Amino acid sequence: MLIVETFAIGPLKTNCYLYHNNTHAWIIDPGENSNFLTDLLFTKKLILKGILLTHGHFDHILGIKKLIKHYNDVEIMIHSLDADLIGEGGLKRLHSFLRQVDPALLEIVKEVEDDFPHPTHLLEDKEMIKGCDLLVLHTPGHTPGGVCFYSKKENILFSGDTLFKGTVGRSDLPGGNMEDLIDSIKRQLLFLPQGVIVYPGHGEKTTIGKELAYNPYLR
Repeated sequence: MLIVETFAIGPLKTNCYLYHNNTHAWIIDPGENSNFLTDLLFTKKLILKGILLTHGHFDHILGIKKLIKHYNDVEIMIHSLDADLIGEGGLKRLHSFLRQVDPALLEIVKEVEDDFPHPTHLLEDKEMIKGCDLLVLHTPGHTPGGVCFYSKKENILFSGDTLFKGTVGRSDLPGGNMEDLIDSIKRQLLFLPQGVIVYPGHGEKTTIGKELAYNPYLR
């Protein structure tokens, strides 16, 4: 059995997930540029096996640089269609993105401007991530390369900014498309068992069944 630990971190209180079996760990969406996560791994005596990104927006990736300073051989995994949002080219896109969303946020990324890591593993739809048995579900709409991570065994879904409790992700940011987003959710997520626990990129957890019943975007 794997354990899910949730930490709302970074400037937008992004849900970062520590997914582990008391020996090996995977971090999903490290959104804070601090030593918090490395200290957490050290305290719990966990070996970091992978950094999994549901998409490439800044509030889900800010912690990568700190992590790879301590775990420089760890895999950085993102869908191929969001790969250009991180790495050297991603910084230019990041600045353009923040100017559109909130220029005040530019101050937050100053410390990660140099040598921002490139992805080492490009995810594809229906790929199974070794070691943690998470299935990649490509769910474009919030970003072109947005993904969710599903574990049939653990009955959980990490939905990133695709699906939230009572709502769905934004589609008005660069690369977003509401029609694609709703289609992704209906095609990839709503056929999962209704008891699947959904761990979103922000806010409270929910279930597939609750979203089928109450989410106004999915009726």
